[in-house]
Amino acid sequence: MLDFKGKAKWDGWNSKKGMSKEAAMEEYIKKAEELIQTYGLQS
Repeated sequence: MLDFKGKAKWDGWNSKKGMSKEAAMEEYIKKAEELIQTYGLQS
């Protein structure tokens, strides 16, 4: 497989297999808050 970017996306998505919807939402919010703290909000 030579599509390294696609493989990385697949691996990231596949690692979350079986995660509940609520847990996924909480993890997403934590990551968003972390990125906002690091980079701030820009439009």
